[in-house]
Amino acid sequence: MPRAKEEERNTHLTMQVVNHIRSLIESGTLQPGDKIPPEREFARSLKISRASLRTGIGYMAAMGVMKIRHGVGTFVADGPPQFGTASLSLIGALHGFQSWQMFESRIILESHLAALAAERGKQEQFAALAMKLPTCSPP
Repeated sequence: MPRAKEEERNTHLTMQVVNHIRSLIESGTLQPGDKIPPEREFARSLKISRASLRTGIGYMAAMGVMKIRHGVGTFVADGPPQFGTASLSLIGALHGFQSWQMFESRIILESHLAALAAERGKQEQFAALAMKLPTCSPP
């Protein structure tokens, strides 16, 4: 098989895994913290190779959707994706943003998100936040 066609097929299989896991999450079949089936069983159910499955899961792990714990299994992430400063710096460099531009964007987003949270929050969420405030240290 020519190299370009093989790469296209591998990309298709990777996206098949990503889309399948996404549909399981969207349907509620997989919840945060859930362990996905063993690699061999999961690959067989999707009718793909284990290598293609690993690539798709790696893609999801890179997005922060899956957590791979070697020797234990692969789990649906149970919290928001964690982006380190290295990841954001790389994204910024890739798209030509300066660090000050990223910082300004963050300020704009965070202030609007805080306003939305205050506007749309539920009483039990406010109560949980109020309980955590005494443990926060001042700036």
